[in-house]
Amino acid sequence: MANEQDWELHFSDISTCDLIVDALFGTGLTEPLGGMLSTVVADVNGCPLPVVAIDLPSGLSADTPDLIGDAIEATLTVTLGAPKLPLVLPPAERHCGDLVIADIGIPPQVLQQVGGPVVEILTRESDARPRAAAGVGCPQRDFGHVLIVAGSLGKTGAAHLAAMGALRSGAGLVTVACPGSVVPVVAALGAEYMTEPLAEEGGHVAPAALERILELPADVIAAGPGLGAGDGTRHIVRGLVERSAAPLVLDADALNALAGEPQALRGREGLDIVITPHPGEMARLAGLTTEAVQKDRIGVAREFAVGRGLHVVLKGHRTLVATPEGRVGVNLTGNPGWPPAALVTCSRA
Repeated sequence: MANEQDWELHFSDISTCDLIVDALFGTGLTEPLGGMLSTVVADVNGCPLPVVAIDLPSGLSADTPDLIGDAIEATLTVTLGAPKLPLVLPPAERHCGDLVIADIGIPPQVLQQVGGPVVEILTRESDARPRAAAGVGCPQRDFGHVLIVAGSLGKTGAAHLAAMGALRSGAGLVTVACPGSVVPVVAALGAEYMTEPLAEEGGHVAPAALERILELPADVIAAGPGLGAGDGTRHIVRGLVERSAAPLVLDADALNALAGEPQALRGREGLDIVITPHPGEMARLAGLTTEAVQKDRIGVAREFAVGRGLHVVLKGHRTLVATPEGRVGVNLTGNPGWPPAALVTCSRA
C-alpha cells in the first residue's frame, strides 16, 4: 500500500476524474479503520464525485448491519454473488447507495450449501409470480374469501382500510365482521365489501361474538385492526387461535390482547398463523424492550417465529418476514406505506 505522502499526491489529482471506485476492503473486515485509512474515507466522503463500491463500501463489516467505524458513503455498490447484511439493513445500508448484485459465476447450489441461518431479500422482480386472471364465468370465490374481524366505536376506519387492502391484494370476496352498532358506518365507507354485525358491549365486540365468527365462511381470517382492548377482544382472539379452521392473520389489538399471555399465541397443527407487529407490539409479545427488538430485528423475529411455530411480519424500515422454519426475508420494495412482498430465496447470510 502507498505511504501517506504518496496518497496525498494521488488524491490531489482526483479533481480531474469523473468517478471514484472504492475497492480498499472486501468482506473480511472485522475491525474499525484507523490511521491513514480513516483519512482516506473522510476525504472520499467529502468529495463531490460519485463513488462505486466493489462488494461493499470499505469500512463496513459483512457480518453485521451495525457500523463498526468510519465507512465509505457509496453512490452505487456492486456486490458480488449475493447481497450482504449491511447492504440491505440499517444503519449500514445507508452507506451503499443503489445496489447491484453481480453474477460472478457462483453456482446456485453452492450458495444453498452455505451454513448458517437463511436470510433472503424480497424485491418486486422476485415476486413477479404468475397469477390467475379472472375470466368470463370465473366465480369470485375462486379468488378466496377473506373475513376481517375489526373495528369498534370510533375506530371504523381501521376496519375499512383492512378490507380495502384485502380487496386490492386480489381477494374475490371480503366480509367485515364488526360490532353491530358500527356496521352502518363501515358499510358506508366501502361498497366493495360485505359486512356482518357481531354481538357487542359498549361499541366493542362481546365475548359471545366468537361463535358467530367461527360460523362465517372464510378462507382466511384477519383480526385486530381497531378492535380495541377489552374482555371481548381477548376472548375472541384466544378462541380463534384455539379453534379456527382457517389460517389467521393477527394484527394490532389482536396482538395486544395476547401480550400478557405469552403461551397463548402459538401455531398448531393444521393452522397457519401470521402476526404483523410493529416493534412496540413485538416487544410486548416477546417480553423485551422496543430498543432490544430494534437492535436485533432478525434474531428476535426468527426466534419468535421458530419458537411459536408461526410467521412473523416485523414491520418497519426493511420489513422482515420470518417463517417457522427459520427463514427470514428482508423486504426491499415499496415505501413505509406498502406491505411486504412474498418470501423468495435470494441469498444466505
